[in-house]
Amino acid sequence: MKPLYIFPLLYALFITGITDGVSAALVFIPGVGIALALVFTCSINITMGSGLILLLVKNGMYHPTWGPAGTIAAFIPGLDFLPFWLGIVITGIVQDMKKEGGVLGTVASVATLASSPSIKNATSTMGKINTMQHDIMPRPANNNQPSYVQQAA
Repeated sequence: MKPLYIFPLLYALFITGITDGVSAALVFIPGVGIALALVFTCSINITMGSGLILLLVKNGMYHPTWGPAGTIAAFIPGLDFLPFWLGIVITGIVQDMKKEGGVLGTVASVATLASSPSIKNATSTMGKINTMQHDIMPRPANNNQPSYVQQAA
């Protein structure tokens, strides 16, 4: 895991924790507590959440599908207690891992496949796995190239 992935995760966890903590504390004020909790959590989500989105966009980790949907859901009063910011960051990390390729890219592709199952996705992912098997298979013997395999006596 890259060190770049840790800061957005901690920042998203901080936003979620601070909004939940402030709203839980303000709800106990009689009369205006619920209204104050909605105002404070919405303002914290808008200000700190826009900073998180800017960080993800700057680093190329903002998911084109789940990013906008999670952002809109995080700004809705009453739903903002759910950890949408963590979901936005995790989908961005999975997208970035998939772009990198390698072992983590294959794991991210399988994770993406699990989130949207269809025959087309399964065959495309399995095709990637099958091409990896060709990398370790021996080449056929060619008369022009010397063989480095020890011959039996």
